[in-house]
Amino acid sequence: MNTQNPNPGNSGSIEATFTFPEISNLIQKKFAERLSDVPMDASPLYIKKSVGYGQGDSIQVNEQDFSTYANAMPEGASATKGLFGIGYHKQVSWYRYGKEYDITYKARTTAQWIDIVAQTVQAMSTNVPNRMNLDKTHMLTFGAGTNYIDMDGFERDTSTGDGLSLFNSAHFLAFTGATYSNIVTGNPQFSKSALESAEFLSITNILDNFGKQKRMKFSHIWHADNTTLENDIMQFLKSISDPVQANAGVMNPYRSKYQALRLSLLASDVNGNPDTSKRLWWGIGAFEGSGGERWQAYCVTWEPARLITMPSAGNNGEDRHNDNWSWGVRGTENYATLSGRGIIASMPVI
Repeated sequence: MNTQNPNPGNSGSIEATFTFPEISNLIQKKFAERLSDVPMDASPLYIKKSVGYGQGDSIQVNEQDFSTYANAMPEGASATKGLFGIGYHKQVSWYRYGKEYDITYKARTTAQWIDIVAQTVQAMSTNVPNRMNLDKTHMLTFGAGTNYIDMDGFERDTSTGDGLSLFNSAHFLAFTGATYSNIVTGNPQFSKSALESAEFLSITNILDNFGKQKRMKFSHIWHADNTTLENDIMQFLKSISDPVQANAGVMNPYRSKYQALRLSLLASDVNGNPDTSKRLWWGIGAFEGSGGERWQAYCVTWEPARLITMPSAGNNGEDRHNDNWSWGVRGTENYATLSGRGIIASMPVI
């Protein structure tokens, strides 16, 4: 039998000695640790909800609005009735993820299988969380449109309750003809003036469905994983004095105003490969607080990421016909954005 190993090695979906001779022969070798995954950094974007077993395959979230101001009540007159309205709604539907590795009998019982079993299980255990993090991030990555086709060919929804794209300059309000924008005019690169333009939108364009001025708790500057952009933002937030002038002792008003949130997969395509055209994207978001203080984006979980089989001889992780062991992971969750209020984007074109 030829024990000369190809360099680089092979790739396949079943770990067998005919595909990977390196794991069965007695040539002394070491397996390098696999590369680390990107951080799971998109979770702060979402309000988390869970659906119990037998409780259906979708949930619906709804807007609600009330009158903001009281009216005059002259002597002897009845009080004016307040207004209540149910605005737009959004449904979050079941989406299931899975991955499996098959290991043949020979591959796991000869020579050096034991050297890579731990890494195989570790790699598999992160497959579902990694994909969930990618899809959470892609809600923003493809937020300039109403949908995109994911790596498996399925249509994923990036629209808000009004039917428009997440990032839009004319979002509808349910009970008035007014609109609001959550795109910084001109899509500028990050700077003090650009940030102030985003902040201006956070004041003037947070409107309820009756068109009345409201407030949200903008807590983060989110941005693509770009060293120059990140350094500019961090220097801006952490400088002791005003970050755009040299006079010592002048207070920096941004030091405790925002947190920086790097989204490692923001500038990526549907497969998670780098897309440099989006590497300058940034924005501000209301990702903290409760209720109406924060962006109404939802992560709904039916089945947390989990290992479904721990194979051993004779159990349901072993195929009785060929003695292969199957390691599997599963998880079920999906994402939806009810409104564009609470997140503001600048999407510079490179």
